[in-house]
Amino acid sequence: MQHSRATVASINLANLQANFKLAQQLNNNHCFAAVKANAYGHGLVECARALQQVGAGLAVAFIDEAIALRRANVSAPLLVLQGPHYASDVELAIQHGLQLVIEHPRQLQWVSDKSRTRDLPLWLKLDTGMHRLGFNQTQFAAALHALQQQNYQNVTLMTHFSSADADDIGTTNQQLESFDLVVGDSKLPQSVANSAAILRGVRSGHIARPGIMLYGISPFAADQVEMPELKSVMTLEAEVISLREIGKGESVGYGATWTATRPSLIATVAAGYADGYPRLAGQHGAHVWVRGQRAPISGTVSMDMMSIDVTDVAGIEIGDRVELWGKHISVNDVARRAGTIGYELVAALPARVPRHYHLV
Repeated sequence: MQHSRATVASINLANLQANFKLAQQLNNNHCFAAVKANAYGHGLVECARALQQVGAGLAVAFIDEAIALRRANVSAPLLVLQGPHYASDVELAIQHGLQLVIEHPRQLQWVSDKSRTRDLPLWLKLDTGMHRLGFNQTQFAAALHALQQQNYQNVTLMTHFSSADADDIGTTNQQLESFDLVVGDSKLPQSVANSAAILRGVRSGHIARPGIMLYGISPFAADQVEMPELKSVMTLEAEVISLREIGKGESVGYGATWTATRPSLIATVAAGYADGYPRLAGQHGAHVWVRGQRAPISGTVSMDMMSIDVTDVAGIEIGDRVELWGKHISVNDVARRAGTIGYELVAALPARVPRHYHLV
């Protein structure tokens, strides 16, 4: 499909693969790469295909995402992180060769009711403090015993950290202690580490589950520029479609929230909040990258356009490419100025922004 707009999310699959290899190196163990939520907005099928080339198991949120990958001929091991939502999901898991997280007694019952599930890989989840999904300590011990009694051969024990991205790792250590208290001396495979834990060097178990770091985005409050080992995967770009000179005291955009303090040159860029860029980020100091330098956003971002102050950008022309986030402008920086996190901006990137994929 040919697109007439020059707004595009450029996805570097080579960098995606490099970030996965980094996760493997830091973890020194096997990894299941999280590709849930359309691969954090980067494209489910394309990213899954690229990651399975470097030996990844893949993790999705729910059954539909896994089936979409199977229909796209993705053959990698697929883990369903929310497990079955309905009893019928267990049959779908059998049909499509999926691995299921089991975190609730009713899910355990659904699995136990089907004799053909004995070879189905199951991940038994313990709630160690996230208090979102997972068995409590008593339930977990009983569930593990039940699976062993029913001769399940492929069981992984897991938990999920709530605060691995925090500067204070006390909560993470408490969760590890809770996990060890219940798991004890079990010889079964274990999985505990997310991106933040991997990057901090927290014990990961036999299988880590990297997510946001795969896409070149730091899970920490610090800018990703402080983590040069992560390679940016998505670059959101648009073009300058108009230029105009305005005088000192004149305002730009809806609500006249920005007023020129000097004679200024304003560029209109063909991207707005309908393309996933936060409406108020410019009012809190967000910049874009154009002609090799930063330029501030002027005023409120519109639905389909934004204005930038290019008074100090030499040689600016209509048609110039503008990076909204990517290699030079951290998506985390844009997100902070909008009062959110980088995860949300990339995961919520609208379908109307075409994704272009490349391996260089």
